[in-house]
Amino acid sequence: MPRLSPAQAVTGLRERGFRRIAVARYLIAPGHFARGAGRSGGCVTSPPLGAHGDVARLVLRRYDEAAAGSQRPGPRSAGHPGTAVSPGTEAGTAVGGR
Repeated sequence: MPRLSPAQAVTGLRERGFRRIAVARYLIAPGHFARGAGRSGGCVTSPPLGAHGDVARLVLRRYDEAAAGSQRPGPRSAGHPGTAVSPGTEAGTAVGGR
């Protein structure tokens, strides 16, 4: 699957008929990729995650799991009818609803 920019993911969802699109930034801090996600054209865009304690705990947990050789299942879709997820963007995930 080719990597999409946030704007390409939003455009693709709009072309498929989705009108309400949220862009979730999986970024720790503001910067180049966060600005790109913010300019993607989604109806709403989440802020960067920032220095939140939950983020640090998640990073440590994932490190511990990787070091222990465990594997976690891949990303899950939102699971709601009329919802599409366009993963694999360079700065997050775009989710569209009709």
